[in-house]
Amino acid sequence: MTPLDRHTQRKIALDLVQRLADQTPIGVLATVINAILLSIFLVGVLPLERVCLWLVLFLLVCLARLVLQRYLNRQPLSIDKVGRHEAIYLFFLALSGSFWGVVPIFLFPESSVVHQVLIVLVLGGMVAGSVGVFASIMGVFYAFGIPTLVPVIIVFFSIGDRLHTTMGSFMIVFGAFMLVAAKRLNREIYAFLVRKYENIDLIDKLEQEVGERQLAENRLVEKNREIESIVAARTDELLQVNKKLQIEIEERIEAEAEQKKLATQLEHAQKMEVLGTMAGGVAHDLNNILSGIVSYPDLLLMQVPEGSPLFRPIQVMQESGKKAAAIVQDLLTLTRRGVLVKEALNLNEVIVAHFDTPEHHKMISFHPGVDVKLALEDDLPNIAGSRIHIEKTVMNLLSNAAEAMPDGGQIQVGTARCHLDRPLKGYAEVNMGDYVVLTVRDTGTGIKSADIDRIFEPFFTKKKMGRSGTGLGMAVVWAAVKDHNGYIQVESTEGRGTCFSLYFPITHEARTVIDAHESITAYQGRGETILVVDDIDAQRQIASDLLTQLGYRVTTAPNGEAALALLRKTRFDLLVLDMIMDPGMDGLDTYKAVVALHPGQRAIIASGFSETERVREAMRLGAGPYIKKPYTWINLGQAVRTALTNPT
Repeated sequence: MTPLDRHTQRKIALDLVQRLADQTPIGVLATVINAILLSIFLVGVLPLERVCLWLVLFLLVCLARLVLQRYLNRQPLSIDKVGRHEAIYLFFLALSGSFWGVVPIFLFPESSVVHQVLIVLVLGGMVAGSVGVFASIMGVFYAFGIPTLVPVIIVFFSIGDRLHTTMGSFMIVFGAFMLVAAKRLNREIYAFLVRKYENIDLIDKLEQEVGERQLAENRLVEKNREIESIVAARTDELLQVNKKLQIEIEERIEAEAEQKKLATQLEHAQKMEVLGTMAGGVAHDLNNILSGIVSYPDLLLMQVPEGSPLFRPIQVMQESGKKAAAIVQDLLTLTRRGVLVKEALNLNEVIVAHFDTPEHHKMISFHPGVDVKLALEDDLPNIAGSRIHIEKTVMNLLSNAAEAMPDGGQIQVGTARCHLDRPLKGYAEVNMGDYVVLTVRDTGTGIKSADIDRIFEPFFTKKKMGRSGTGLGMAVVWAAVKDHNGYIQVESTEGRGTCFSLYFPITHEARTVIDAHESITAYQGRGETILVVDDIDAQRQIASDLLTQLGYRVTTAPNGEAALALLRKTRFDLLVLDMIMDPGMDGLDTYKAVVALHPGQRAIIASGFSETERVREAMRLGAGPYIKKPYTWINLGQAVRTALTNPT
């Protein structure tokens, strides 16, 4: 190429600056659009104030460029002003490039790779677009491109992971490619202008080539749009996959929680099964032993006048035996194997009656600083329950509250009526309806959060041994509430106290008033014959003595086989069958053989356990009432009279 004279070089420089001035509005418009779009996409992941600050400052820079360009357009561009105009464009484009470069520093979305990729596309698009706009003067291209791309490359390499290192490398390659393209376009523009001034005939051809380059730029822009569309589609796919993954994680967490809950329930059931096996054997033996302590005083009281000096000692002996039997009943209640006889009860009356018992007075004597207040709702509906279990529940809750207040305090016992229409805490579902609520609130030390899930475990206690029982109290409360189809809630704050709320379903059955001093004549026999079948000598003797005293003629048999032998020789008006007899035939097997021998034979079943399936089968075969040992003249007399008077 022939060296150009100075004048021609200045004319080429003038054309280059004019080209830059002509394309300034397009560049500013592209900058504004991309800045606004980028800000909109970043608002969801970055603080609004930060995004708005960057956008407002950037728009002010763009406005300044337009105002300055308008001012320069009013003044004809001459050769002597080329240097000043070029410096002005260099300054403002370097400032614009710096604003783009600050995006990965000031507006970098660390938590969203998708938005990081979006920033890369926008910055890359701006640099790619600047090739066609600023490549006519390489200094201007450098002033815009370097501050736009270098910061994001530095940020990606500073993060250091594989993804960001790859993206940083991609930006370096992209920048190098843009630089090569800019230099090539610069050379072509310069050569075009040289040829323009060397040979005017080549202008049309050069303009056509420039048009082709413009078409290539348009294709590049279109390609950018396609890439953005692909990225948007992949982003949407990633969001869908992420949503599905979150659902799977939540389902897995719920499944693990349910599995943990089932494991806890299984462990509790296994504990109850072990304890039930132990309690069953202990209860069977203790009930047999206690029968003499409970039943014989009953027999003696029938023969001793009420004014006799022996009457009260015998009563105390009997009450002690009943308390021992109640301890056995606690074990059976805990393992859900106790005989639960339900009747219509008024909870207020049960509470008031308990406050007049020796057990309550003893508790108060151990805790003189404890003040017990009653807040009982008037006209409280009845509940269906076992009086002894409900009273035991009240006693255990009061004892538990008193033990929680070593320095004294207040216990408030309240009752109320409520309607449940939503699940309670700790219960997936409840039976909607009307309930009577028993609340026992204390101002004691409270329960530690680590212990609150264990307070209903058997033998878990932090009370003083010798004063507060065996550690079964709260476990018995839980089992009793469960047996009454109720619910229990516990609220506790360390240092402030605890509140137990027990929900019992309301019954519309009327209460049956029982005369505690009912006359023995109501159950007096008329010489009917009764066969008592029991494998324990003491049990047979007790039942025989009580029934004889009531006026019945009694025969005894030590097992089912002996009973059948007697029944083949003679008939009896009634059989009293012990359900558990070992070895040999139990009560059910004996009764099956009896009804085969004498269809319609009246019988009652006796045991210290609940109505098992074998008991229910015997009752379906025709056996009458089911009574719980130890015997008293009332429960035995009632069952016998009922069985004898009811038709077979």
